[in-house]
Amino acid sequence: MAFQLNIKLSYIQLTAEDINQEKESTEWFETIQTVPSPTLEILKSYSGLKEDKIIPHIEEVRARAFKAWPYPYIGQLRFLYLNLSKHPYYETLLSRLRTGATFLDAGCYFGQDLRKLLLDGALASEALYGPDIDRAFLDLGYELFRDKANFHGSLLEVDILKDTAPVSALDDSKNVIAAFSLLHVFSLEQQVQASKRLVYFLL
Repeated sequence: MAFQLNIKLSYIQLTAEDINQEKESTEWFETIQTVPSPTLEILKSYSGLKEDKIIPHIEEVRARAFKAWPYPYIGQLRFLYLNLSKHPYYETLLSRLRTGATFLDAGCYFGQDLRKLLLDGALASEALYGPDIDRAFLDLGYELFRDKANFHGSLLEVDILKDTAPVSALDDSKNVIAAFSLLHVFSLEQQVQASKRLVYFLL
């Protein structure tokens, strides 16, 4: 079964020059005041960070991500707000993962929803797949959650619009796919193309 949530219909890509000129004053570059409780719990209980170290740790990782991809999503700290666990299917997904199902989070970014699944009782990270367009996001996810040695899911650099050849780690049938932060960045034609590719991963 595939599901998808919260598709946003606007997207702005800013250049490095834009950021240098405006990041201190624009609404979308936010200072961290508090960390949402689900993400705070991941960083404390899963990653083992002390609470007083969490905000500086996030700021350091955010700065590096922002340098690589200067997007409002990063500036606004949207990666701290988890989508998957709010879905009414979430508990069913956890139950399926505990009995051998596989899950693919297309456009997973730092893989924050994948780590939430593990914290909540998904038994094996090997059942989790997280393709994204830039390896830098995936590597920074390891640093954000401090689990390079322990996370054994498949985090892969994949351009879903260009990589039409089989991707061996993804081409086995996946049971559940989510695409929370993916399709809104594409034109309608590209959304159709990307959606067909995601359906292929279910077959």
